Amino acid sequence: MQAAFFKLAEIIPFEEAQQYMKDYAKKSLMLKKGDEIVQLNYNAIDRGANDIVEIEVDPAWANLEVTALNEPKRNCRLWWMLCKST
Repeated sequence: MQAAFFKLAEIIPFEEAQQYMKDYAKKSLMLKKGDEIVQLNYNAIDRGANDIVEIEVDPAWANLEVTALNEPKRNCRLWWMLCKST
């Protein structure tokens, strides 16, 4: 998901972001998990960027009316304990 974000957001060049992600995956996983897990993470980073699919959204959804959800039932004892200080 991070790879997809960086590819779409273009905050920094994607190749640079991809290298940062791979370097961090290697640094954080190599000693504890080994090369196989590092390679799986590299593959996930690559797929996160390369398997992005555009989904068309009905433009009418931009004008949907927002309605409030019903308040959840509160556990009175828990509610009192959490809110007594306010």
